Amino acid sequence: MPASVNDSQVRNVVMFKHTATRENTRAHITTLSHPDIDSNSGAVLLIAQCYGVYNANEVGLWFDQGRWHIFNQTRVGIPIGSEFFVCVITAQSQQAFSIVAEAHNTNGHMMDIRSPLGEINRDDCLFLTQVYGQYNVSPIGVWWSGEGWTLFNEDRSPLPLGCRFNVLVLRPGHNTFNGIDLFVGQHRERSGGSHISLIQPLLPDSLRELFTTNCWRGTYNAHSTGVWFNGSGWTIFNQDLAEILPDFQINFFMPLSTSSGGEERDDSLIALVADHHGADYSPAAIDIESQFGSQPGRHNLSETPYRYSMHEVDTGGMGPHFQGVSFLRDTLLDEGGTTVRFRRGVYSYNYGEGLMISCGILNSGATEGITAFDSNHVVNFLDRKTLLNIRYQAAVGNHEHPGGIQAHGDTIAIAMEESVSGGAAAVYFIKVEGVNARLIGALPLGSGGAPNHLNTSKAAAAAFLKLTNGFLVAVSGSDYGKDGIWFYRSWDNEIRNDTEWCFIDYWTPERLPGGVCDIDAGKASTNCFVGADGGLSLLACSTGGIYIMASIGTHGGGVDDEYVQLFKVVGQSQSGGARVDLEPVWVGKHKVGRLALKQYSMRWAGAALTTATGTVMLLNSERGSRKQGNRDTSDGKIWYLGR
Repeated sequence: MPASVNDSQVRNVVMFKHTATRENTRAHITTLSHPDIDSNSGAVLLIAQCYGVYNANEVGLWFDQGRWHIFNQTRVGIPIGSEFFVCVITAQSQQAFSIVAEAHNTNGHMMDIRSPLGEINRDDCLFLTQVYGQYNVSPIGVWWSGEGWTLFNEDRSPLPLGCRFNVLVLRPGHNTFNGIDLFVGQHRERSGGSHISLIQPLLPDSLRELFTTNCWRGTYNAHSTGVWFNGSGWTIFNQDLAEILPDFQINFFMPLSTSSGGEERDDSLIALVADHHGADYSPAAIDIESQFGSQPGRHNLSETPYRYSMHEVDTGGMGPHFQGVSFLRDTLLDEGGTTVRFRRGVYSYNYGEGLMISCGILNSGATEGITAFDSNHVVNFLDRKTLLNIRYQAAVGNHEHPGGIQAHGDTIAIAMEESVSGGAAAVYFIKVEGVNARLIGALPLGSGGAPNHLNTSKAAAAAFLKLTNGFLVAVSGSDYGKDGIWFYRSWDNEIRNDTEWCFIDYWTPERLPGGVCDIDAGKASTNCFVGADGGLSLLACSTGGIYIMASIGTHGGGVDDEYVQLFKVVGQSQSGGARVDLEPVWVGKHKVGRLALKQYSMRWAGAALTTATGTVMLLNSERGSRKQGNRDTSDGKIWYLGR
């Protein structure tokens, strides 16, 4: 094999890099050499130009005399030093096939894409490479017409009949395709102004392959493109240095594993690195591994003298109740002409408006608000409040039932279900500026390429975390969160109404040895899942690792308990296996002692937060502010773990 070929092979998919040298290149043609494609005219190949030198020409593939070749469609000579990523699928399948432009499927610069073996869905990501049948000098892209997928020439010139194309169809998110683990996503340029657009700064291995296809979102790009690892992230660029315009979009995929067998574990598999320096979302980074690693097994939570009090919310009788609780970072507000620092808390509840922001003037004994230990036994949020109507919002799904929440900085993620329009459950994102709150975006469950068989109607609690690029979202599902947890991520560094969310995995308790814990019988351990009805929280470790904490309580027994459980979130790479693995770390139990209906409990609302002093803080709540003695506050308890 020539030294210019860097090969990684997994079963019957092969990927390698080819470099045009004086020995393998003649004029506008460079010849590939690899044992899996030599003499194999039936293989389905995809190629992507990668930066070695600029080659501002559209390229294609050609099989001749037992060898595969790459050629410039313009018939301009290929510069020596040009580099190409090559993906080889050794046989055609429902996902990998070839198509030909013919009179019945071609109209002007467009061509219908039809798989000979199966249906192509709206949420699928398509990847195409031109194969010689006729010359076609235009870059190509794909477009969803409303009825099906269409191939088009980016320069809108007529597509010559007889042109051939190889097609690969992948689901977005993490795929196991023919034994190789792939990550599939979309990237949209937001601002323009350069011939380079950053795709993905979190995939650190500059030797891995990346393949792209233009996917029309309203902006044409009639320029040949290439990919380049700039030392810290993957980029796509126009070979002729022309500006990439806003809303230019691509599909991309890359391999995540180069192992030929067995299991490979790697936190970077799902490209999740927590941004523990982002003050907008994370008040502090803590060494979770050290703090909880020394406390294996079940830990009995001791009583604490600390309690918080927020403004009263009338939850409307005995049925409706609090659903989620969390604390926001401190804010500065005007108080009688003086700028005063306030701490802020938030409650969700399945009645009335659905969300309350409660604010309290910061006590002089605390320097970092609620994220530090307070000098008083009761931490008050009783000076101001704001109610936000998040129920029955038709623009984002018309959901009736708010669920569990997590807040970071000034942003809240909240689970929403029971859509009166019959749609899927969702996560709403709320931005709080001072005491004013507004809805900034929504993530419908089942979107982003999630499998169709999953139950998308239920969402118990939502969590989110800022990554070094983008966000990670976790959502517990039905049966008090015991059925499983959805994982989504984005690559946008802020959350907006047009943020693109990509499905990663739906984790289920069957991946643990003990399945679901029988907490009604008082049984819980690190080898089973307690559920996540009261709350779900994603936490960043100072190592960059990610942890998830789930909370729940029993309800209806003579003596009720509440539980909290900590897992490390890791990627698991194995053929056809799980994409997210939750490694058990710790489980805590607190004996409520009496019927939870009239007590503080994580059955109603629970949360975990990172404190400014490097510990984890746990919250629970009462069922509702009118459930215990008709008081005029909404209260709960605080545990400072590792204090």
